[in-house]
Amino acid sequence: MGRRWQCSREWAWPEHRVSEVPPEKRKLPLRRVIWGAFSLPWQHRGAVFRATAFPLLALIGVSLFWEFLLWGEGFVAQLTSHVIYLAAFSWLAVTVHRLVLLDEVSSGSHFKALSWKRVAVYMLAFAAIGVIFLAAKFLPYNVIGIATGINYVAVGTEPNLVARRWLDWGSTLVSLLVISRFVLVLPSIAVDKGHEFKDSWRMTRGNSWRLAVVYSVLPWALSWFRWLLYRDGGSNFEFALIVVLGCLFAVVEIVALSLSHAALTEDDTPASPP
Repeated sequence: MGRRWQCSREWAWPEHRVSEVPPEKRKLPLRRVIWGAFSLPWQHRGAVFRATAFPLLALIGVSLFWEFLLWGEGFVAQLTSHVIYLAAFSWLAVTVHRLVLLDEVSSGSHFKALSWKRVAVYMLAFAAIGVIFLAAKFLPYNVIGIATGINYVAVGTEPNLVARRWLDWGSTLVSLLVISRFVLVLPSIAVDKGHEFKDSWRMTRGNSWRLAVVYSVLPWALSWFRWLLYRDGGSNFEFALIVVLGCLFAVVEIVALSLSHAALTEDDTPASPP
């Protein structure tokens, strides 16, 4: 297999061991993380293929089923498809995290009770982060909007769309910085190092904007690049390839979060069942 994935700690901190840097003083090596998110999967593409074949195919299948068969269907069908998509994504994410952080090549194909428990806990944590994002965004959005009158539109007047747009962007930025303090709980769950949000909050001190780039800006940029390939009048085959490319980009995004976890956590954190 060549160089082991578990070398990511030394790769992220080439000058010294992670344990030599106090947690409160660590700064995420953002450029190294972003570069590694692309380069490491390619360097270890054989291991990636072996580990992620089943979960990646599941994610691709669910994505294609949604895009071609469930688009525009009723609420129940859409909700069910989103839950199934989240399950497939969580399966892939747990597999990739364990590949990067534990060098566990075969975890994606082992149907064990503990493996599925990890996926279930990962799903719940991922959903909880989404709820935190919505709360952190819409609470200040509504409070400021009501206090300033931006959200109030009197009869016969036009809404202040510019002010609303700035308020929306500002509240989104704040919410992204908030959830970035919690995202390291996801790889922690995957490698059995606990599921406490307070631990992630402690480990991410001083790195909010860097982790916001990893967790939010990078996926947004990859999504934007992917849809640049879309053209009006394109065939279903072309559209399917774009959907598949998005699933492959998911691996890059997960690797970036794994490397962030490797750079900001301590070497001697004990593993424990989820």
